[in-house]
Amino acid sequence: MDRRLRVLSLMNKLTVGGHECGRLTLAKMIDQSRFDYRFLTITQTPDLPDEELIAAAYLKPLFEEAGFPVESLGLQDSRSDGTRGRLRVLGSAFGMLRSIRRLVKYIRENRIEVIDAHHTSAMFAASIAGWLTGVPVVLTAYHLAAWQRPAMSLPGQLTFGLAAAVITDSRVRRDEMRMWCCRKSLPIEIVPTGIFPPAPVTPAAEMRKQIGLPDNADTKVVGMIAAFMEFKGHEDLLDAAIQVCRDEPNVVFLCQGASRGQTEYENRLRRRIAESGLQDRFFLRTASGEIGDVWQLIDIFAHPTRFDSLPCVVMEAMALCKPSVVTDIGGIPEVVEHEATGLVVSSRNPAQFAESLLRLLRDPGEAEQFAEAARRRYEEHLAPDQMARSIERIWIRAVSRESVSTGQTEAVRDAA
Repeated sequence: MDRRLRVLSLMNKLTVGGHECGRLTLAKMIDQSRFDYRFLTITQTPDLPDEELIAAAYLKPLFEEAGFPVESLGLQDSRSDGTRGRLRVLGSAFGMLRSIRRLVKYIRENRIEVIDAHHTSAMFAASIAGWLTGVPVVLTAYHLAAWQRPAMSLPGQLTFGLAAAVITDSRVRRDEMRMWCCRKSLPIEIVPTGIFPPAPVTPAAEMRKQIGLPDNADTKVVGMIAAFMEFKGHEDLLDAAIQVCRDEPNVVFLCQGASRGQTEYENRLRRRIAESGLQDRFFLRTASGEIGDVWQLIDIFAHPTRFDSLPCVVMEAMALCKPSVVTDIGGIPEVVEHEATGLVVSSRNPAQFAESLLRLLRDPGEAEQFAEAARRRYEEHLAPDQMARSIERIWIRAVSRESVSTGQTEAVRDAA
């Protein structure tokens, strides 16, 4: 008899992001002798060749390459179907009902024992489907921004109220959730997202040529890796870069990220770069290929975010031994300790950010000390195997609590 615990990860879709990259890492680290782990998306992945899917920031081919086929409930993404206003709201409501009905059917047909849910719509659908089928649901949430909107407050309280547990990645987010959630007994666990250090596949010289970076060993690269969304703070980095480039001639800035459809913001960034005269020193590059190809070019990592929880890129920088300047947002200060494993500055403060970058550029020895300390912290506390074992224990506890009233404990005992 198959005694592995049957776990379903449910997401809206598999595009590049913290949830998705974290679960790709987990898939590679999961103990397959104890867990039957599978993936399901609400929306249908476009029918494109693998290389085109990856270029469009879809991760389905990478999950399947790791041995985890991705299934779908087959719904169309409402944001890409051309509907607007009331039609979109109505379509979303009917889409949610279809999602729940199909999810209930999938859970029963595949005898799922615990649901690992991500993203707002998927979390709501999972909670209702879990309630209807008696299957415990573990939510992974890195912030409450979507649920704090007036129209989402009641669905949010219902979603969290029905959950067996919640996973988040920082103390600050856990405390916010405890304050917001009406169900005060809800278990909220902190599990930082484990990541593998990204490895390059393209030679550095070729990548520098592709991007247009100066072919000069003395030129330092300040790198930012984040989706092109306004809250990530690209404009703050640009303001800091204006000062840094004025004071230090041998430095360039590289911003790599996936496009999220905020074309007005991306166009504004490009206009501002041109107006500042930094076309040859401040580069924007849409995500393509292996992220390790870009990481190998970065000398100093910059993360000027205005809103975040605990981004994977911060831990990637630590794992790759990169000195970092980051902002004091969300759980970032919980892993990047100021003056120990990096420099932490106030958000929306380009002048302070520029001063910190200049400090590391002018003192390579200090920058190296911070980078080495950051890598040690990653190895001791943030490695992928630690994340995987923590999440596995949370799933087992969730099923154990659910099975107390039913007596169905065999699979739980075997998994434990």
